[in-house]
Amino acid sequence: MTDITHITDYFERAQDRLISQFKEKPNINLLLSVMVQPLQEFENVLIEVLRDRWIDTAQGVQLDGLGKILGVERQGMTDDQYRDALRLQIGINTSTGIASVIIDIVGIITQSTLVEMSEYFPACIDIYVNGDNINDYIVITIKRIIAAGVCLILRVGKDAFGFFGDPTAKGFNDVGYDAGGGMVDLIETGEQNH
Repeated sequence: MTDITHITDYFERAQDRLISQFKEKPNINLLLSVMVQPLQEFENVLIEVLRDRWIDTAQGVQLDGLGKILGVERQGMTDDQYRDALRLQIGINTSTGIASVIIDIVGIITQSTLVEMSEYFPACIDIYVNGDNINDYIVITIKRIIAAGVCLILRVGKDAFGFFGDPTAKGFNDVGYDAGGGMVDLIETGEQNH
């Protein structure tokens, strides 16, 4: 939730704004209370709505309501897991195919610390991730955030072999030692996303 300050002292603030000749008058204070109390109640309700319906602070049934709006079923997830799923769906819903957005979303869903993306003519993207949270659902999700008709090549690997000049790559290791990098797994290739 953004930085919204909950004002809890409308009446005291209103009293402070009175000019001195009215400060100790009981009738003025009563009138002031009648005028300001509905504002206080309204603010309290607004803050409660924000707190209970905001993805970062909502819990239980309130999160389920957000999930219903976004079309994401809970499927036994905890509140924290469900929040992540809802954020992912928001990212998918608002994705415009911009590379930086795709990289951010792919990094989140694959739990990767490194995501690299290259675009190839005429309509193909190559995404490398070093996370290990990859399954068929993740691949389908990535296809949903890239533009329709774009070919996806997804490469997955930790400590991958690479060439000089790539700061994230390691030398090739083919003898079983802990030194050097290995080959990446090719998860999805070829077919264009429809």
